[in-house]
Amino acid sequence: MDRTPRDSDTQFLVNLLARLKRVLCPQPRQKALQLVVLARGAHTTTTLMIAAFHENWNIRFALSPCDAMALLRKAPSAALVYDWDSHEAGWQEVCSACVQRGVHFHLVASTPSDDLFLAVAGAGGSGVLWKPLRAEQMIAAIDSARSLAGTAPDDPHDARRDTAVRSARDPNVRGCE
Repeated sequence: MDRTPRDSDTQFLVNLLARLKRVLCPQPRQKALQLVVLARGAHTTTTLMIAAFHENWNIRFALSPCDAMALLRKAPSAALVYDWDSHEAGWQEVCSACVQRGVHFHLVASTPSDDLFLAVAGAGGSGVLWKPLRAEQMIAAIDSARSLAGTAPDDPHDARRDTAVRSARDPNVRGCE
């Protein structure tokens, strides 16, 4: 029996994870990080949905490079994830459009090479990730690109720690309760 997930199985899983996210993550949608994903493979799609669920990201799926460009024009996005195995052609144009808009471009490939990495870096992309992709890798890649670009928000845990340190030194400073 073939254990490869079908497109209908992938769509079912994507819809299920999206529903779970809406129920379990009450953060307002306008504050959530926006990503555009151009991927057809079940593995990449599922991994990104798991990362989005964990990090409370909003993901918009594109069906083609043209669709991805339209989604980038429609609403501000923090990153675009491009599955090279699904759409080998056209990534350079999408990467250039991302760079012009200040959107981080991440390429995912089954067999990344030095030449592919250098081509993505030369085009201004944030990097190449290889399959099998894990949610932790995607989260780290997005966070790293945002941090390097100076677009990552301050960590609320650091703010609480800083307040606690100041209050330990100065009894007049009140910390978070």
